[in-house]
Order: sequence, then C-alpha cells, then structure tokens
Amino acid sequence: MRSRLTLWILVLAAALLLVPGVARADSDEAGVGVNPATLGLQPLKSPFPAATPAPGESKIVPREDGSFNAVPQARGRTKTFKIVERPAPWNLKPDMTVLANTYNGVVPGPVFQVNQGDTVVIDYLNDGPAPDTIHLHGIHGAPVSMDGVPGISQPLVAAGGYFRYTFVARDPGTFIYHTHDSE
Repeated sequence: MRSRLTLWILVLAAALLLVPGVARADSDEAGVGVNPATLGLQPLKSPFPAATPAPGESKIVPREDGSFNAVPQARGRTKTFKIVERPAPWNLKPDMTVLANTYNGVVPGPVFQVNQGDTVVIDYLNDGPAPDTIHLHGIHGAPVSMDGVPGISQPLVAAGGYFRYTFVARDPGTFIYHTHDSE
C-alpha cells in the first residue's frame, strides 16, 4: 500500500513538471510560470535607496558568521536594544536586490547577545507601512504580554508606533524572533 502511494505521488509530481505554464520557483525564463515582478518581494532597479540607520536605533556590528550583533545600551545587568522595523534593500544574490522588511536594516534581524540573568529591554519602533509586532520564541517566565502574538498576547503596533518588550533572560540558548503582522 505504501509503495503504491509513493508511486502515485511520483507520477503526479512528474505530470506537474510536464504541464506547460505551471509556476515554478526561481523561474527566470520569459513566458514560463509566474512573472516574479508581480508577486512577493519586488526586485529593485538601480540606484538602490540608501540603507541609513533610523534615528536612535542600536548600532549593528558584523559577526564572523555573516549576521550582525545589535549593540545594547548597558546599565548594570540591563541591556536595552533599540530595534526599528523598516523597509530596506536586501541583496538576495548578484543582480537580485529586493526591498525587504528588516530590523535595523538587516535580514535576519540583529542578534541580541545577553547573559543569563540579564534584564532584556527591546524598544521596538514600527517604521514599516503596516501594523506589526515582534514574536519572541523560547522566552520562558516572561509575562504573556511580551510574547508578540497579535490578537492573543498583545495588540498590533501601528505603523509609526512603539512598544517596549521587557523580560529576564532566564534560560541559556539560542532563540529566534520574527515579525507577526496579522491577527
């Protein structure tokens, strides 16, 4: 039974590849698939807009792995990061730059490097065109209002709006954060 199902899946996949006009990922051939200029991230034409820091955002510094650290304001065991969500150019590959939703001008957003027991403050400014939040993964023991899920744990932050996330970094590890722009 399992081998018959696998065979049908393979047959269906092969048939889809043979059907003309089916959208294919990374299809750059003219006349084949979906026009990439009409969906998703839009390629930018030169000259690209300058990726200048927003007033007050935390400075970012390159890391060896190609990402960036956000430099906090430190006062004792409290680390304050000023994060601005804003559109900025993002180079996906040579000759492919798009306008992307960024944190402090970079994708992925900068690393918040803290020590276990530090109080973390993220001053978030939504300088994007739509309401949004920051959803923080793996932050245990923080109030639910610091979770960043609109409609469940906090309201959306309006375009031009501000929200302060505050929690204690109790658990060691690597955690992600990302946008949550709809309810």
